[in-house]
Amino acid sequence: GIGDLEKMIKRCRKNIPVLKELSVTYPFRKNAPPTNKKYWERVDDLFGDATALCAVIGITRPTYHWIVMARDGGRMQFTDSTAGALCVWKDRTHLFARERHADPNIWLICREEFILFSKLSE
Repeated sequence: GIGDLEKMIKRCRKNIPVLKELSVTYPFRKNAPPTNKKYWERVDDLFGDATALCAVIGITRPTYHWIVMARDGGRMQFTDSTAGALCVWKDRTHLFARERHADPNIWLICREEFILFSKLSE
């Protein structure tokens, strides 16, 4: 779960000095956006800050795992990987921040599982 990721991040930050220059926050842990629309509004607000670099997002469908979200010029890029396979790039329209969606091809986001990595200063 996200607790395992949090422990790994803490260990990396402890053992790799340059990572101490990054801020790692969990902005939705205690106050997850209630709807898909609010989720993306808050994500856009977070990435409106020039110090925001990337995020790790928890996914519940098609399987429980995490994807990476990062800026790619003026748009956001969502990257998924599986050991031994090429990276898969997802479009935001194929990600939904709720528990259910009628379209089985839409990936579901766990709204609480959002880890933001930012620069400490611009």
